[in-house]
Amino acid sequence: MVTLTFAWNTFFDGKTCERCKNLHGHKWYFYDETPTVLLHPHYGVVWDLIADRSLAHGSYRKGGWNCRCRLTWEIDDSDLQEDLLEMRRKTRLLENRLTASTQFLESFIYILARAA
Repeated sequence: MVTLTFAWNTFFDGKTCERCKNLHGHKWYFYDETPTVLLHPHYGVVWDLIADRSLAHGSYRKGGWNCRCRLTWEIDDSDLQEDLLEMRRKTRLLENRLTASTQFLESFIYILARAA
């Protein structure tokens, strides 16, 4: 399973609104899915991941977007890596069995050919 984590980061200066201050440090977790927006339980949709911009306070004003908050993100694929290592181990085991079976068949064919 792959876990995608987003965290809200606020500047905390004189231009930072109360909503953004309250969102600071909030995290969203997604498991094996890719969201298009971040939804906060109190503030609703706060980030558009497609446009990569804040929607926390209707921040579009004449002149453009003014929110300076940022998202950080992390991807945890440790479960996926463990699964991949297990698949590689099983593949090596199957390759070893196939090699042994092939050697046995070659020996058997050789014995049959000599007996004929």
